Amino acid sequence: MWKFGGAVGVATLIMLVCGLPAAATTFGPEPMLFSTSAAIGAGGPGEIFTPAGPFPDVVNAPGAGGAPVIAINQDLPGGPPSNGLYVPGAGVNVDAFSRGEDLADTFTPGGHGIAPGQQNGFLFSVDSSAVGAAGSGVAGESTGAGAAADVFASLIKVTAPGTVTNSKPTLNELVYDADGSFGLPAIGLTEGVDDLDALDVIFGAHPKAQDLSGLKYFSLDAASAVGLGVSGSDILQSPLAPGPTFGIFALGTDLGLNINDDIDALILAENGSTFYEPAATLFDWTDAAEDMMLFSLAPGSPTIGSIDSFGKTIGPGDILVSLDPDGAGGSPGVVSVFVSASDLGLLASDNLNALDVVPEPSTYVLAAIGLFALGWTGWRRSRRCGND
Repeated sequence: MWKFGGAVGVATLIMLVCGLPAAATTFGPEPMLFSTSAAIGAGGPGEIFTPAGPFPDVVNAPGAGGAPVIAINQDLPGGPPSNGLYVPGAGVNVDAFSRGEDLADTFTPGGHGIAPGQQNGFLFSVDSSAVGAAGSGVAGESTGAGAAADVFASLIKVTAPGTVTNSKPTLNELVYDADGSFGLPAIGLTEGVDDLDALDVIFGAHPKAQDLSGLKYFSLDAASAVGLGVSGSDILQSPLAPGPTFGIFALGTDLGLNINDDIDALILAENGSTFYEPAATLFDWTDAAEDMMLFSLAPGSPTIGSIDSFGKTIGPGDILVSLDPDGAGGSPGVVSVFVSASDLGLLASDNLNALDVVPEPSTYVLAAIGLFALGWTGWRRSRRCGND
């Protein structure tokens, strides 16, 4: 055990330390998947991309730049499910995406999803019209629509409904830049042109950080969805086996959404059952008996402007949660604000259109140190026993 702990701890610590960018940011370049609202090269808005990197067929981290490559095809009839969403047709736009592993496997024993009072890094992007709160990273990049191709981070702690703490002095900071300005890792997008439209980031020490196998969860924009007989408020799922087409993981109406709503960003910690099991109350998902699903809605969605159960007005910059009153999925969920736009350093009118969450960087650095210490202690004990 000590050998494993020491080896993993050393490897993790080296990976984390060496992976930190030169710029003053708390986030190192983590393996990333994303979509865009328009085509990039040969790939359309229905494809899932990863930054250019040395490894084919895996998830790469933002780096020195270069054109992104297609990691997951929109449709790949007859191919392995790891390489396709199995969504047919032209003009398809994927505008929310997750591998279902968002905080589903953390260093906390038995941890699943966001725990009350736990600080995590919320990574997000905005659309070209976003302005951001004064002094925030979004505000600094919003001139010329540059923020739409970047990724920002907020360090958020949710203690109870309506009790949110953001430890970032400016509420959010630029962590991954479209073209690598400021010495930050480059995604490989063009400032003022591209719009990062969906995001899935897994911290580098996660066992599935670069893994493309397994299920994928996503939503389509309203126009694409209607053409395929589903709603933009539905969470869709790649097939368990090759083809012929995608399935539905969660109906928008079951989440408590209007059929004309458009889910615009997604965080999902799926508990392994492969079907949606809603939480009855906030943080109910931490025992892994339920799924943690957080999302945002696109401007124009009918639910935007409504008042949630905590008296907050739902906007396009809010991170939302759906809770099932009876805990059994027998009634529509109740949609509430989990983290408001203002808590993220956004204006109420700003559109949050790509989203993910990772552990606070110090959490997994300390975990690596802990594993190293475990191995060091075991090594010293073995040496002492060998000398007796």
